[in-house]
Amino acid sequence: MLKFVSASQENLKLAQEIQKKVFPKEYQNDTLENSLTSNPEYLSQFWLVKKGKKFIGLTGIYFYPQYPKDAWLNWFGVILEFRRKGYGRKIFNRTFAYARRLGFDNFRLYTDAKNNENTLAFYRSLKMKEEKYLPAQDDFTDIVIFSKSCHPFKKRIPSWGSKYLYIQEQLLLSQNDMLSYVKKKTSLSLLIFLKHPSILWRFCRMTFNRLK
Repeated sequence: MLKFVSASQENLKLAQEIQKKVFPKEYQNDTLENSLTSNPEYLSQFWLVKKGKKFIGLTGIYFYPQYPKDAWLNWFGVILEFRRKGYGRKIFNRTFAYARRLGFDNFRLYTDAKNNENTLAFYRSLKMKEEKYLPAQDDFTDIVIFSKSCHPFKKRIPSWGSKYLYIQEQLLLSQNDMLSYVKKKTSLSLLIFLKHPSILWRFCRMTFNRLK
C-alpha cells in the first residue's frame, strides 16, 4: 500500500533528494523549496510517496488564482528503479481524486514533448486530452498540455488555448528573489481572493487536508 507524506520545511532535504532522483536532468536545489514557500500567486501542496520503508516518488497539485476551475499536476514522478510496476498510475489516480474532492472542474499538466516519449506515452495511456501550448508571451514551442475532466459524467473538457501559464517566471525564480516577487504579487492576489471566494476555501482545504 502506498503512503503519502506531506512535504514541508521539516522534510525538505529528503524531498529534494527524491526530486533529484526523479528529475536528474531538471533538478535545481531551490525549486521545490520555492514551491513550498508561502506564495500567493501559485497555491500548491506536495507529497512524498512511500512504499513500505522506501520512498519511491513524489507528486503535487497547484492552481492559479487567475484560473480557479483548473488544478495542475506538479513534480509528479517515480524513481527509476520503481518504474514500470504500476506505481505511477496509482499515484496519478490518487492525486487526480484529490483534485476532484477539492471541487475543481479540470485536472491538467504540462510537459516537454522533446525527447520525452515515455512520459508522453504514459499520459496518453490515461486517455487525457492533448494539445500544444503556444501563447505569445512564453517562448516554449515544445510544451504539451494534457487535461482530464474532474466530472465523472462529463467527458468533454475545454481546451486550454493560449492562456498564460507563467512558465518563464517559474523557471527564472530563484530562492533569493522569491520574497520580493511575492510582495509584488500580494495586492493582485488579494483582489483575486475577493473576486473568487471559492479559492480561499480550496486554499484552506489544501493547507489542512492530507492526500488520502
